[in-house]
Amino acid sequence: MALPAPTSCRALMFQGTASNVGKSVLATAFCRILRDQGRRVAPFKAQNWTLNPFVTPSGSEIGWSQAVQAEACGVYPNTHMNPLLLKPVEGNRVELLIQGEPYGILTVEELRRLRSRLERAVRESYAFLAREYDTVVIEGAGTPTDIETRAVHLANAGVAEIADAPVILVGDASKGGVFAALYGTLALLPEAERERVKGILINRFQGDRTDGATLAAHIEQRCGVPVLGLIPELRDLILPHEGRVLVEERPAETPPVTVRIGVVDLPHVGNDDDAAPLAVEPAVELVEVGPEAELEGLHCVLLPGSANTLEDLAFLHETGLARRIRAFRNAGGMVVGIGGGLQMLGKVVLDPLGRESNRGEVEGLGLLPIATLLGHTRESHEVEAICLEHTEELCGKSVHGYENHYGRTLLEEEVQPFAAIVRRDRELIDHRDGAISEDGRVWGTYIHGLFDDPAFRRCFLRRLRAQAGQPPADTPDPHQQREASIARVTQAVHDYVDVERILGWL
Repeated sequence: MALPAPTSCRALMFQGTASNVGKSVLATAFCRILRDQGRRVAPFKAQNWTLNPFVTPSGSEIGWSQAVQAEACGVYPNTHMNPLLLKPVEGNRVELLIQGEPYGILTVEELRRLRSRLERAVRESYAFLAREYDTVVIEGAGTPTDIETRAVHLANAGVAEIADAPVILVGDASKGGVFAALYGTLALLPEAERERVKGILINRFQGDRTDGATLAAHIEQRCGVPVLGLIPELRDLILPHEGRVLVEERPAETPPVTVRIGVVDLPHVGNDDDAAPLAVEPAVELVEVGPEAELEGLHCVLLPGSANTLEDLAFLHETGLARRIRAFRNAGGMVVGIGGGLQMLGKVVLDPLGRESNRGEVEGLGLLPIATLLGHTRESHEVEAICLEHTEELCGKSVHGYENHYGRTLLEEEVQPFAAIVRRDRELIDHRDGAISEDGRVWGTYIHGLFDDPAFRRCFLRRLRAQAGQPPADTPDPHQQREASIARVTQAVHDYVDVERILGWL
């Protein structure tokens, strides 16, 4: 997989002892640090597993982490920053996208047989970035020592070799056993890969500086690699991620909760970042709705996107959640569906080609007079839409988001669409999207990212607060929240990491 990197481009790589140890966040900080130095810098992650992609301005999909890192770099995200995207589907299969283009749904064995084709895509994309930028910040995937996944993972050793990049190994002190994790990872690496590891960063460290110095000295003595920093845990960061929306307990000093929104915990959830902007609103609480959950006390139930709508619908019926959601709506509650959630709100979802499931068809919740037919063509676009008359003060105003779905939803004549899409990517169109009930308490749309729009989010929450007898509240701007989080992480790295030593390798 070796390909000499152009001498004019330098690279820095972050690998981890496991998933979710902080590689993405630390890579984001160094993207911002390098940008602030005046460098032309871009992020890169060869391979990403996610159900929560970001749709680029060209309508292609990459991991959210690379989109945030591109923002930290001050550049537009593109598919070369994440050339291989893997989206898990039913039956231990994955949907593969290569440089933004859907390739197909594959088993792990089929994925192994494609390795040379995938390696070529990784080389091409890194070479593109190396020509366009003078520095590339690379994020690895999972851990480089996982024996089961080394055969299909192309995001660690091979990429470090392509880029000739020094590697920083990241461990997470909050998980416990960080010394064992670091020592074990280094011990299991082949010698050539171990020699690339130039330093260690310990993330989410919770001790004082004396404890930190003792731990660092012990690790350096046993591992033979310098510890370049111990970064404390940073709470309340508002940064999208590849995983699921985390619903954390609120600190005691936050305003009392006045609006509770239940997010249904689907077994095959996808694109669940839609709820994230709501989670940080003042006095708004997101509640995870599991199979045994009661819906009393909620003001809204949100059905997120799904990677397998038929199986998730069957789950709702089998657990009784479908019945409880219908009762919630009949009692005056609001029910919202986005992406696959829109499809579930209708009368039926049909899958005659077996794209998602062998069930063929599953009865919907019956809350909207619509039906969905699944096919093999994915609609993945950045869109602009006009809100229709049902949206009160938003009527006639535009909102921005993205589509990312299979299937076509048909509306009966008496139902009103939710919005009119006027632009897909760069093409002007006139397409009716979604549906809304006559009283406005049930609606669904294929447009993800609506709640990132402050005006739309403000209107949505104002209605929920009015139903709860509460006054309106200020609505934070998601871009400003991300920028503030990037700034916090960057400052923490400056404060606790030997940044100059790391930059000296570049």
